[in-house]
Amino acid sequence: MILNKKLLLMSGFIISAGYTMAQLSYPATAKGDVVDEYFGTKVADPYRWLENDTSAETAEWVKAQNVVSRGYLDKIPFRDKLKERYIQLYGHERVGVMSKRKNGKYYFSKNDGLQNQSVIYEKDSLNAEPHVFFDPNTLSTDGTVALSGSYFSNDGKYFAYIISRSGSDWKEIFVRDMTTGKLLDDHIMWAKATGLSWCGDGFFYSAYDAPTDGHDYSAKNEYHKVYYHKIGTPQSADKVEFEDKNNPLLFHNASVSHDERFITVYASKGHGNRIYIKDLKAVNPKYVPLVDSFDDECSVVSTDSNFIYLYTIKDAPKGKIVVFPVNDIRPDNFRTLIPESDYVLSDISSSGDDFILCYEIDACEHLFLYKRNGEKIREITLPGLGVVSYSSSRHHNEIYYKFSSFTNPGALYSYDKATDVSTIYSQTKVAFDCDAIPPNR
Repeated sequence: MILNKKLLLMSGFIISAGYTMAQLSYPATAKGDVVDEYFGTKVADPYRWLENDTSAETAEWVKAQNVVSRGYLDKIPFRDKLKERYIQLYGHERVGVMSKRKNGKYYFSKNDGLQNQSVIYEKDSLNAEPHVFFDPNTLSTDGTVALSGSYFSNDGKYFAYIISRSGSDWKEIFVRDMTTGKLLDDHIMWAKATGLSWCGDGFFYSAYDAPTDGHDYSAKNEYHKVYYHKIGTPQSADKVEFEDKNNPLLFHNASVSHDERFITVYASKGHGNRIYIKDLKAVNPKYVPLVDSFDDECSVVSTDSNFIYLYTIKDAPKGKIVVFPVNDIRPDNFRTLIPESDYVLSDISSSGDDFILCYEIDACEHLFLYKRNGEKIREITLPGLGVVSYSSSRHHNEIYYKFSSFTNPGALYSYDKATDVSTIYSQTKVAFDCDAIPPNR
């Protein structure tokens, strides 16, 4: 009976909407005479002129279309109530997983539910009151500057962040002094498809050559390079760390190990990747191939004095972990540490001298602790069946995670490896009673 009522209401709405829509009069759209020929077949493209999104003609067309759209949408009687209810349900506080940095302080993100971007908070100790560390909403007055990434230096001195302006793929990098909060003069332009990895008194990033004037968004991007920037120097002094002059369309990104001994460069063409690695502490450091083909989706997940640990789907579509000896790095010189299981291995990270592995089991995520020798310690008991995000580090044993499910909007926990106990420290509060939702049957 309830279902029938819903169908009747829906049908009435559709009929009403269809009747109203029939009365709408859309402005005419001019047709051009553009015709392309593909392998002997001619294909008309009469609306090609609309692809020029900066022309006066396109602007007038959009304006005329909006007049029709707003004239219809603004007359819907329940729109304001729908908006009010949506804000009530969606406008709740969201807190991200806490992480401990090498400087001993704790950081997490928080959004009041209606902010454009989450704010990064800092705590001097686990039980201290948090204070705003970085608010990306202040980067622009009109909200057109987006935070793309944030990175803390290993020595705790600097905080680098990547921004994008007006949705552009071009990225800019800025650096702040973490003690004074002062924005430094370091400013990187023309970065794209990049992360950032600290090493010593600088960082690695990826960028293209600067486009010529007037071709910022039309020039072809070729020869993606990895650069090293030293704090306090201009971008013009940045050193090219890695490039491939024979393959102009490859992407290159770098990552540095926790102890800053190894730098790993990933070369990708959109799917699959090669990996090159260099021992920065060697007498004559040079890159050697770790993975020499594009037939694998792989990544270095950890290193130590003896081994390089690699996640790979080569001959293991659900994922496995293999290790390479650091004293004889060759693509074929590895052994399996944690073999492929019946379930997808979706994530792996270090926790002190251990690993945390995340497996997808029956559409839910499960966390497991493993020793570095590949021995399973235990499964971390989560509050139920759902999804989980977490933070951990090679530098300490503290683990924090966020669990959510269809009936749990999100709860934050700290996990004690020694006692195998999870302790809740924050629960998301929403505008309805989650406990009233009946359990799965």
